Order: sequence, then C-alpha cells, then structure tokens
Amino acid sequence: MKTLLLVVGTFFLFFCCGKEYHNISDPGWNNNNNDTTAQITIMTYNIHYGYPVGTQAANLQGTATVIKSINPDVALLQEVDIKTNRSGGVDQLAALASLTGMEYYYFGKAIDYNNGQFGVAILSKYKLEDTNTTLLPIVPKQNESDYVEQRAMADAKITVKGHQIMVASTHLDLTQYNRDVQAPAIHSRLSASSCPAVLGGDFNARPTDPIITVFQNLSYTFTSLSGYSISNYLIDYIVYRPAGSFKLKSHQVATSAVNVSDHYPVVDILELQ
Repeated sequence: MKTLLLVVGTFFLFFCCGKEYHNISDPGWNNNNNDTTAQITIMTYNIHYGYPVGTQAANLQGTATVIKSINPDVALLQEVDIKTNRSGGVDQLAALASLTGMEYYYFGKAIDYNNGQFGVAILSKYKLEDTNTTLLPIVPKQNESDYVEQRAMADAKITVKGHQIMVASTHLDLTQYNRDVQAPAIHSRLSASSCPAVLGGDFNARPTDPIITVFQNLSYTFTSLSGYSISNYLIDYIVYRPAGSFKLKSHQVATSAVNVSDHYPVVDILELQ
C-alpha cells in the first residue's frame, strides 16, 4: 500500500509542479478539410499600360493595389509596357512584381514600341516553368479603316499541389478575320502539351461574336459569358480545357476597380480535378 501511495503521489506532483502544461495538439481526426484539394485564383486584366482613364501618365501603384486587393495566385496581364518612352522607361512587369510581392513573372513581347516593348505578361506566386511566347498569325488589313497589330500569347507551366497546369495570357486582334486565324494558333500551342490549360485575355470580342463559338468548338470552356469588363460590354474572358480538368468555384468581375484601367479585372477560382 505504501508503495502504491508513493507512485500516485509522485505522478500527482509531476503534473502539478511542472512549469507548463500544453494541450495535446489536434491530430486531425476531426478535420474534414481535404488537404489534397488544389484550387487556384486566376485573374485576367488589361492594365492599359498603367494609365488610369483620362490621364496621360502611368500609375502602377494603382494597378498594383487592384491586383493585391484581389490576391490572385496568377495574374494574366495585357497591354504591358517594358521600358517605353510612354511609360518613362519603366519595366512595368518588374515593377508590378515588386509592388505586389508576386515573385515570378514572364513577359511576351508582341511589338517593339516607343523605344521599348509592348505585349502580354504572366505574374505568379508559383514558379513559372517552360515559358514561351507565341506570335499569333496576322492577316493584312482588308479595309482602309481597319486597325491591325501584331498580337502574342505568353504561356508557362506551374505546379499546384502536385498538379501541373499551363497558364496563358493573350490579346486578340480587333478584326474578326485576324481573330479567326489566331484562335487555332492558340489552340495549337496549348493542345501540344498534355497539361490542362487556363487561358485569360482580352479577346476584343463580345459574347455573341463568332470567335466565342470558335473557341467553344475547340473544346474551351468559358467561365462566364455574362456581365461586362469594359464600358457596358464584355470582351475579357477566362477559358480552360479540357472541361473535366477544372471546376469553377467562383467568378467575378471586379467592377470596384473604377478608372484604374479602361478594363475591369475578371477573376475566377478554379478547383483542379
């Protein structure tokens, strides 16, 4: 009996006199979260070379504030200046990476412009691999009033929780006859990879325009064909393929970003299947 009392007393003193007592951490038995679920927030944004509406100077801090408020994993950007006179010789993509804290970035040049370069870009929290720029085919203007410009697509691969996907940013031409040849060129590049692909950009086309059907016939799923992303109509889209590789969790057009650009950001959360 004395031995039993001594053991019990020692056990009691150990717990009462210890300096700290820590609750056992939750081993996860009651955690219903699926840690294998991978999702990504994608935005596409024509930044209008950082020029707020009605101004003649870039305000990249305003552009960065919009991007940070949305907090995307990947931002697909259009109308980006790299060291042009128009933008004061600033590398806008490097500046936005610094201002937003998004470490990885890639620029796809469409044209040389104003002693610098002009094109599309990818800004990412994930490391960008296998980066590539595709110069899209261009048909000479068919009418004197047409405006035709060289267009490009930038793409890269990222890995999200073991899922490798391709992300791409593009800006299609103003003319339907050029968009008609650019869509197949985009598809040729994206479908050459076995990775599922997400494409965002300024398509310069409304939801009823024929190019939307062209992309759909090439098996691209539009996350939305409603709302507006510029003035009173929609021309900015996010699409993906194949359809079974992603599940749309949410969609929004950030219309609160008034006058920062002449476009609004389009933002989607996609779950990788």
